[in-house]
Amino acid sequence: MDKKERLKIHMENYYHELNRKDNLRTRLIIPSTAIFIFIAITIYISKSCQIESVGLTALLFWLFALAFIGFLGITFFYLIKAWKGYKYAYLPKSTDLEQYFENLSDYQEENYVPQDYTEKKYYGYLISQISKNNSQNFENNQKLSDLIYKIQTNLSKALLLAIISLLILYSKEIWTYSENVLSILF
Repeated sequence: MDKKERLKIHMENYYHELNRKDNLRTRLIIPSTAIFIFIAITIYISKSCQIESVGLTALLFWLFALAFIGFLGITFFYLIKAWKGYKYAYLPKSTDLEQYFENLSDYQEENYVPQDYTEKKYYGYLISQISKNNSQNFENNQKLSDLIYKIQTNLSKALLLAIISLLILYSKEIWTYSENVLSILF
């Protein structure tokens, strides 16, 4: 396998990792939106509802509500880490690559080195840069994928806790409504 074929394979991997990064970043949009919706609903409920301060119902509500807020906070932490936590590696700018090639050509002319010196060094440089960047981007994508899993898991737990705490909060209204419906039906 010659250097051009190796370069082609490395470039395909490089673009694959960049596309994977974009896909992973796109998967963060829904959890980001869900967190802000949860925060808005929590603020609305806390301001609009009268919550009993004593009794088993109040204790259960506050227990589940605090657990919900805890999981929401953990999810928010992972979300910020996912958005800001990783620096991806990119190829040098085209002008820098062209300058490097010109410097190699000048060196070849001045020092009477073999004819294929410039091409070998240039492809070697490109391959080494792409390989290094691929490794860094692959590791970043793996970490981002793990964070997305943690975000989705904690968001699911927060949603479940929110539903349970709301059921507890509105348990009297639910029982009253269901008794009224049952009395009408039977």
